[in-house]
Amino acid sequence: MVQRIETPNGKRWAIVFDNDCTSLDDIYEMQKGLINVMVTATQADSYDSAKHGFYETLNLLNEFLLNQNQCFEYERFLKGQK
Repeated sequence: MVQRIETPNGKRWAIVFDNDCTSLDDIYEMQKGLINVMVTATQADSYDSAKHGFYETLNLLNEFLLNQNQCFEYERFLKGQK
């Protein structure tokens, strides 16, 4: 779901998952879907009029990429599940 959350930098919109642990497969599939949207958008005749949408999709993809700390945290979580 999309929800407004409080962050150290103020209120932001966030994609919030409703389970305790979203699998890496799910994250990968979301990233792959966003890349496919961008590939399709660049091949469409309407690309010139939809550059802002392309930028927003690229920005969303960037937010889905895990940073180094998130990767380490997820790895620790997985090791604790064994």
